[in-house]
Amino acid sequence: MSACREIALLRELKHVNVINLQRVFLSHSDRKVWLLFDYAEHDLWHIIKFHRGAKANKKQVVVPKGMVKSLIYQILDGIHYLHTNWVLHRDLKPANILVMGEGIERGRVKIADMGFARLFNAPLKPLADLDPVVVTFWYRAPELLLGARHYTKAIDIWAIGCIFAELLTSEPIFHCRQEDIKTSNPYHHDQLDRIFNVMGFPLDKDWEDIRKMPEHPTLSKDFKRN
Repeated sequence: MSACREIALLRELKHVNVINLQRVFLSHSDRKVWLLFDYAEHDLWHIIKFHRGAKANKKQVVVPKGMVKSLIYQILDGIHYLHTNWVLHRDLKPANILVMGEGIERGRVKIADMGFARLFNAPLKPLADLDPVVVTFWYRAPELLLGARHYTKAIDIWAIGCIFAELLTSEPIFHCRQEDIKTSNPYHHDQLDRIFNVMGFPLDKDWEDIRKMPEHPTLSKDFKRN
C-alpha cells in the first residue's frame, strides 16, 4: 500500500523541486514494483559528509553561503508547493534531498522519498502507527517525539530548519545516540534531551498544547518537570 500511495502522489505532483516519476515497472513473477526517477548525482547527505570530512582534517572547506541560500530556497519552494497541494512530506532529511549534477538542471534540488507523505484531508496517523522501521530522529519535530495524534505542516518546517543548521555547520544540530532497533514507540528521551539542551525546555507559555501531548506524562517524569 505504501508504494501505491507514493506512486499516486508522485503522478499528481509536478514541480521543479519535487522528484519526477518517469515510469513504473511491475514484476508479476515476484510481485515487485520498480520506480524510475530522474537521475540525481548528489544528495545533501553526501555533500554534508564531504564537508564534515574536510572539517575533521582541519581544512577550511565549508558549504558556500550562496549555495546554502540556493539550496534552502529551493527546498522551501518545493515544500511550499507540496503544502499548497495538501501534502505533508513527514520525512525530510539530507538523504531525501537530491541535487542534480551535470546538465541543464545542474544544482537543482529535488525533494524525494514520498513514502511517509500524506494528504492533509486524509486521517493522519502518527508515524508510530506505521510499520515499525529503523528511522533517524534527528529531524523530527518535538510534537512527533511526544506522540502527537494531529499535527501540521510545521513538522516539515522544523526538519528544514534542522537541515539549514546542518548545512551551515556540517553537523546535525540535534545529533544524539540512535538505537539500532525497530520500534513503534515515538518517544525518544535522548533526542528530546538534545533538543532541550540546544533550545531550552519548553514552557507552557511557549507551547500551550504541550500538556495535551500523549507522551507528556512520560516527559514530565523523565525530566522532572511539572
